[in-house]
Amino acid sequence: MPPISAGSVTVLGAGALGAAMASRLGETGHEVRLWNRTAEKARAVADQAPGVTAVDELGEAVSGAHVVITVLRDGDAVAQVMAAAIAELDESAVWVQASTVGPASARALADMAREHDVAYLDAPVSGSTAPARLGRLVWLVAGDDDVLVRVRPVLDALASAVLHVGTGVEGSSLKLAINAWMVASTVAISDVLALCDALDIDHSTFVEAIEARDLPEKFFYWFPRSALRLAEGAPHGRTFIRTWFYGAAGVEGSRTRRGICGPQPPTRDRP
Repeated sequence: MPPISAGSVTVLGAGALGAAMASRLGETGHEVRLWNRTAEKARAVADQAPGVTAVDELGEAVSGAHVVITVLRDGDAVAQVMAAAIAELDESAVWVQASTVGPASARALADMAREHDVAYLDAPVSGSTAPARLGRLVWLVAGDDDVLVRVRPVLDALASAVLHVGTGVEGSSLKLAINAWMVASTVAISDVLALCDALDIDHSTFVEAIEARDLPEKFFYWFPRSALRLAEGAPHGRTFIRTWFYGAAGVEGSRTRRGICGPQPPTRDRP
């Protein structure tokens, strides 16, 4: 089948990331349907997003769509929604599973797609709402080459890079590893800021000193300011906190299933 350049795209989930994805796709010429379990939330997004139509009924939202993107809270939410929707997908539709669900749930969702003969990509993203609005996400895609080719124009509209990392659920596995890196790095920065507090060093002075160094790695620039926002209670920081908690839970669940030993995620409150 030819690539889908400007067909109908359904986004299931009108949370921060789903809303940003839908808005970006509408701006880039796609006909977008947006569905959410709370219909008012989808309508509020569609009212401010050209090219996006809120659809209240799940079956109506997915019927006739060339691409269906799930951007929901977790694997259970995706499974529940798609169990009700998958029979309504067209034979030629592609299900792009973009929620952060972990490899175990990703396998179960892939099995659901296979049982219903639905083309499926395990495709979480690295990035949040701001990169989504700018088309700067990074897709971590696992699935068949021909399926990826078909939806590539849709993915490209949202991303600066589309990484094809495997044919199974390697996308979700890689996302879990990235979340683990974020959790570990953030905890380390949080400990450094706690040390700054103990030594009466202003956080902004610490960040200025780090940024003054000739360090090419983006990590050294991004995380100090992110942690500073978190420490000072900025809204952006609170979004990071939620992301890290979900990431830590997914990492720990995977470690437990595989019997991996090592440092455990922290349980005490952080500054």
